[in-house]
Amino acid sequence: MSVNKLLIIALLTFTNILLSAQHKIDSLEINLKAVDEIQKAEIYYLLAEEYFTEENYDTALNYYIKSAEQSLKYIDTSYYYVMSGYGNAGYILNEQAAYIKAIEYFQLSLKYAQLANDNLEVATAFMNLGNAYIKMGNYEKAAFYFEKTLETDLESGNHTYLSTDYNSLGKLYELWQKYDISLEYFKKALAIDSKENNKEKMAIRLNSIGVNYRNLHQLDSAIFYINEALKIEMEQGDEKKIAIRYSNLGSVFTLTKDYQKATDYYLKAIELFEKHNVNYSLCITYNEYAGLLFEKKQYAESAIYSEKSIAIASEIKYNLMLLENYRRLSLINEIQKKYLPALDNYKKYAEIKDSIFSEKSMQSINNLEIKYETEKLENENINLKNESKIKDLTLQRRQILLFAFISIALLVIILAFFLYKRIKLKNRVNQILSEKNHQLEILNATKDKFFGIISHDLRNPLSAFKNITSSLETNIDEISKDEIKYFVSELSSSSLSLYELLQSLLLWAQTQSSTIQCKLKEINLLEAVKNTIKLFELNIYEKNLKITLDLDKEISVMADVEMLQAILRNLVSNAIKFTPVYGEIKLLSESAGNMTIVSVQDTGIGMSKADLDKLFKNNVDVKSIGNSSEKGAGLGLIICKEMLEKCGGKIFVESEQGKGTIFKFTLSKASS
Repeated sequence: MSVNKLLIIALLTFTNILLSAQHKIDSLEINLKAVDEIQKAEIYYLLAEEYFTEENYDTALNYYIKSAEQSLKYIDTSYYYVMSGYGNAGYILNEQAAYIKAIEYFQLSLKYAQLANDNLEVATAFMNLGNAYIKMGNYEKAAFYFEKTLETDLESGNHTYLSTDYNSLGKLYELWQKYDISLEYFKKALAIDSKENNKEKMAIRLNSIGVNYRNLHQLDSAIFYINEALKIEMEQGDEKKIAIRYSNLGSVFTLTKDYQKATDYYLKAIELFEKHNVNYSLCITYNEYAGLLFEKKQYAESAIYSEKSIAIASEIKYNLMLLENYRRLSLINEIQKKYLPALDNYKKYAEIKDSIFSEKSMQSINNLEIKYETEKLENENINLKNESKIKDLTLQRRQILLFAFISIALLVIILAFFLYKRIKLKNRVNQILSEKNHQLEILNATKDKFFGIISHDLRNPLSAFKNITSSLETNIDEISKDEIKYFVSELSSSSLSLYELLQSLLLWAQTQSSTIQCKLKEINLLEAVKNTIKLFELNIYEKNLKITLDLDKEISVMADVEMLQAILRNLVSNAIKFTPVYGEIKLLSESAGNMTIVSVQDTGIGMSKADLDKLFKNNVDVKSIGNSSEKGAGLGLIICKEMLEKCGGKIFVESEQGKGTIFKFTLSKASS
């Protein structure tokens, strides 16, 4: 390192001590303009560190990458800023769940660590890759990289990290539910920590071993190891960890059917968790203790602790705990013959179960896509061997890439020319077939949607009729007057759903058969909107929604009265349905030449770009759009589109997830 470089680092270090975080950043950016190109990599890296400390992760990410790329422009056989820059960039991306990009940067960090023969950085890169694959659920790849970490540390003599390496493998196999293998690694980690007399790590390893024995139903061993961990925690005086050990012992004694000991341990754990506000662990322990009380048929007490667990789980959005507790409460209510609460809790259970299933399905799809992309990425980065001529590495790489690019470009141009000629000829033949196929697809999609609605959306309300009437018939002598009122209300709701669906089907059938005609007349837009809002006053009141009308009271449009009311009902109903409590819905109008644009804007859940592309199409199942539980048959928007097209108007939509949706449609202005 040059004298000038040492002076700059010394100056920056001294400056960092004296100045605040923002002053440090300002100082570094000023120095960035004063140093030469070689020294910029260091300044970029120091800026990244400051922004990371300030939790400005996106800016830190940018500077880490800049530092690595700047360092690569010059010969630096240590590759310090390249390894660290790419490694830290990967860490930030991994925390942001951008796993594919994170793995790309971890691979680059690994490559240059190997070129620099820096075994510590090589092991770190392997560990980072393993952690990324764990988060993706790809345990095979995670195991491969963790084994490489261990192998590197053993070969290079980095024994300080062996305990951590063994523990990482133990946790991986525990997640993989391969408890026998997990135990072997935890015991190896424990042996190292015991030799170093690291009490804190020893307690963690002992507890992990005990939990794995519990999972294997070797309960005596589980009790022994968790108790050994508890003894150390008692010596250390860490009440939060003591509470975790108590809770684990409670779960083990529940499995042994020693309910008294299980109860004692659960209550001790609850007392400490409540004292220190450890909500996550408290939520789980409440749930497990409620399960124990249920087994003992102490239903009232079990319900109390289930409710406590639900309160925390709702706050921290822990769906798995909500699922278990609502199901237990439903069973308790049924045993106590409290049918109305039982039905209510079962509905909540079913709702969360459907939500979890949807999330798991989407995660499975995402994992398949991620696995494909990462396998492709690894094939591109397969050659990570050391190069003998480091000074020529950058130049050779650029020359090869340039030559390959020119060759590929020429080949692509030649192939494109021949393909263009062939495709042009083929398109002449396929054009007519394509048009016919498109017409056939529309007809088939219309037929499929019609039958799909009859088989699914009509069946659900009818099933509700069947179940409620069956329940009334079976339990009429045990059901109170209030419960009868509730069931009658449910019947009314189902009949209303059926009526609305049949109305939509009839209206849709009319639009398809061209029997419905657009009869244009002059209509005051504000009056039409107000009439529509009146229909939903109860829904608006129940959700405490704010309705804003920003329409000129003098503006008139040319429209079919019935069609305009149907369009407004559909759009306002959707806005109310997908807008949360205390949200806002705005109806606005604006002039555009000889047309008036009407907007229905909500602050609801919004839609992704992929979901927007599915709207207004017969051949798309609306159940695949978004993750809201309030989905209809999907006819409303299609009917709106077809009605507007009959009257010379158009409909379009703007939306963003979490930021609401705006539906806009056009109507001709009435002549003045």
